[in-house]
Amino acid sequence: MLDALDDGARANVLASMGREAQLEYLLGMDDSDQAALLESLAAAGADVEALLASLPPEQRKLMQEAIKAQAEAKLKIAAGVPFPFFTERTREQQTMTVAWDERLFQAARVLHSGDDVKELRRMMTVGGLRHPAGIDYKGTVKFPGECILHLAARSGRLGCMRYLVEEAKASLEVRDHHGASPLMVAAGKGRSQLVSYLLEVGADGSARGALKGHDQMETAEGWAHRLRHERVLRVFEARRIHAIAEEIPEELPEEIPEEIPEEIPVDPSVQVSTTVFVTDIGIT
Repeated sequence: MLDALDDGARANVLASMGREAQLEYLLGMDDSDQAALLESLAAAGADVEALLASLPPEQRKLMQEAIKAQAEAKLKIAAGVPFPFFTERTREQQTMTVAWDERLFQAARVLHSGDDVKELRRMMTVGGLRHPAGIDYKGTVKFPGECILHLAARSGRLGCMRYLVEEAKASLEVRDHHGASPLMVAAGKGRSQLVSYLLEVGADGSARGALKGHDQMETAEGWAHRLRHERVLRVFEARRIHAIAEEIPEELPEEIPEEIPEEIPVDPSVQVSTTVFVTDIGIT
C-alpha cells in the first residue's frame, strides 16, 4: 500500500506510525532510497534522529553516509555542477551493482553446493572488485535485499559463516528487506549450529524482525518457537542455563562451626520429670 504512494504521502503515513513500523519499512528499502525517505520523514515531522539511533551501529553509519552524500549532491546541483558528472557517477555505480549482484549469485551457488570455504574466499576476493558496502552488499536483482551472510545462514554452512564473520568481517546485525538479521534467518531455517555460533560471537538475540512470507516481528527465538524448530529452542535454553550457572560461585564458603562444649549446660529452672509409671501393659 505504501509503495503505491508518492514520497510525500508515504512519509506522512509513516510519520504517523510507530518507530518499529518505520524502521521495518526503512530497512526493507534499497540503500539508495533510504536517505531520500529519511529526508521526507524529517519534513513530515518524524523524529529521524531517534530512528537512526535505534539502528545497529554499522547500519546507522552507512545510512548517515548516504544522507551526507545526498546533501553534497544537492549542493553540487545548486552550484551549477554539470549534469554529466552525476550521469558518469551513476553509470559507475550501476556497473558495480551488476558486478556485485553476479558475485552474490556465484557465492550463493558455492554455498548451495557445500561448505567450501576456500572457494567462497576466492569468489569474494577475485578481481579486486570493491563495493562501498563491502561484504555486507545487498543484492538488487538477484537476492534483493539479502547479503552473503543471510545466504550462508539460510544454507547452514558453518565453515563459510565463520570465514565471513571472522575473516571477512561481515556485520552480524545487517538486515534484509524484511528486517531480518542472519541470526533470525538461521533460527527460522532451524540451523541450530549456526544459531549457537552467531550467539557466541555476539549476535543480538533480543532484536526483532520479520522473515520472508511473514508479517509479524519476532526475535530469533520467537521465530524458532513459531516455526517449531526444537533444536534451535534447545540452544537458547542451554544458553540461559549456562548464564545462570556462571552466576553461581564455583565453591561455596564453608561455615566452620563453633567449638561444641563437652557438656551441654542445663538450666536449673527447667524441671525434668523422671517419674516411672507402671501400668497393666508395661512400663511407660
